[in-house]
Amino acid sequence: MYVRPVRKLPRRKGSVLVIVLISLLVATMLGASLIRTVLIRHRQMHVLACQQQALWLAEAGVQRAFRELAKTPDYDGETWEVPPDALGEGNEGEVTIDVLKTEDVPEGRLVRVRVQFDTGATTPTGFQREVTLRLPRHVSSEAKSP
Repeated sequence: MYVRPVRKLPRRKGSVLVIVLISLLVATMLGASLIRTVLIRHRQMHVLACQQQALWLAEAGVQRAFRELAKTPDYDGETWEVPPDALGEGNEGEVTIDVLKTEDVPEGRLVRVRVQFDTGATTPTGFQREVTLRLPRHVSSEAKSP
């Protein structure tokens, strides 16, 4: 009887290369995912910082309107240009204060403050705040006397 010699399987030298390439592919995908997550978080933090600055500028606009109305009841508002270096991120901003007389209360004023940032994004960041203020009595009486 003839016994056939057992043939050794050939060594698969390329299998190690395939395993290394698959490992590198997985590591690259994980790295790309991590970088994408970091970039998204960075953009979110930038938007939140701009929104917070807009809120603070709007509050400053309301305070300024109140202070100016205490001095002069005929104050009707103004516009500020906020330079890029003042915001810390290199964004230009604009604060617009509009003061309107209310019809129902003679000494009341509607203060509307709009804040707009040009962040370079497709939609600029902004904030609007409306507050109804009552003029102090001594200011409203001085306004009626002349």
